[in-house]
Amino acid sequence: IATDIPDFDSYYTDQRPLNQQRQEVVEKSLVLTSTTKRGEFQYSNLGYIVAGAMLEKVTGNSWELLMQSYLFDSLAMSQAGFGAPETGGSLAEPVGHVPDAGGWYPVDPSVESITDNPPVYGPAGTVHASLDDMAAYLSVHLKGLRGETVDGFLTGQEFSKLYTPFPNSTYALGWEVYDTFIVHDGSNTAWYAIAIVNAEKNTALFVVTNAADDLTSPGSIVTKAFNGLLLELIVRAEASVL
Repeated sequence: IATDIPDFDSYYTDQRPLNQQRQEVVEKSLVLTSTTKRGEFQYSNLGYIVAGAMLEKVTGNSWELLMQSYLFDSLAMSQAGFGAPETGGSLAEPVGHVPDAGGWYPVDPSVESITDNPPVYGPAGTVHASLDDMAAYLSVHLKGLRGETVDGFLTGQEFSKLYTPFPNSTYALGWEVYDTFIVHDGSNTAWYAIAIVNAEKNTALFVVTNAADDLTSPGSIVTKAFNGLLLELIVRAEASVL
């Protein structure tokens, strides 16, 4: 995993160009001992950083510029960007929270780096977006899941490749794939979000919160809240298409 790289925390404050940092991460990752046998699937944030570095090497552009050009601009995601969603200090948007002594501690992204992953982490998850942006993004995946082509973005065949799981796995290129729907969720430790796109029901659900705890814990407050809200949204979504 990415945090296995020696001195990974130093990337929080590293001021070098991001493509240089990512190239260094690739070089450091190649000497790590693998924890998975060749041919077996294991999710890895580090793998996405390596993939981003590969794109930077081939195109000569930063991953951030590629995302802006090929995704944000193509889908008119005008409020999408990188890093924590509010860094100007105005606190006009909800700030992230981390667990603290049984409660929650707000973290101000204008002064605290712990509110997000380090920028080098980008391809593994440093994008923020408004709800309108996410609606635009998920709507094209709803079309793609139905095998449709989205002009100026991806063909039906390209979408199909995105949704083809690794052998003996339900995980594809960024999505957990099931019979009629796809799922992706993630956290940067201060926010948590989940997206569910269901082609059969013709629905796309997105839920986000500005707090995150240990999501794998049976007592996870965030997980319990999300599960309850998702069940309610699924019921309402299914009722709306009847």
